[in-house]
Amino acid sequence: MNYEKIVESILNCVDCGSDKLIFKDVSRIISCNGTSDVVVLRVKAEVCLNCGQTYFSSEDSIQFTEIRRQLKSNLTENFKKAGVVYEVS
Repeated sequence: MNYEKIVESILNCVDCGSDKLIFKDVSRIISCNGTSDVVVLRVKAEVCLNCGQTYFSSEDSIQFTEIRRQLKSNLTENFKKAGVVYEVS
């Protein structure tokens, strides 16, 4: 993903109307129904400084969908294991 390309910012947050939006690195947690696996993906996104609403590029949204498809199909051999997740009841 080439983050150096110029991305035109939306003018106002759709949720709160604020014009205070910045591009920043965020982590997106992707999961899929029917599996306990998750993927943490770090991407650049536009974030509203007022309410925290996050806006992802269309390319990133497509990548999220593809990762969910891979999780559902158990096609995770290209994913890097990054630790252990524990569930506490």
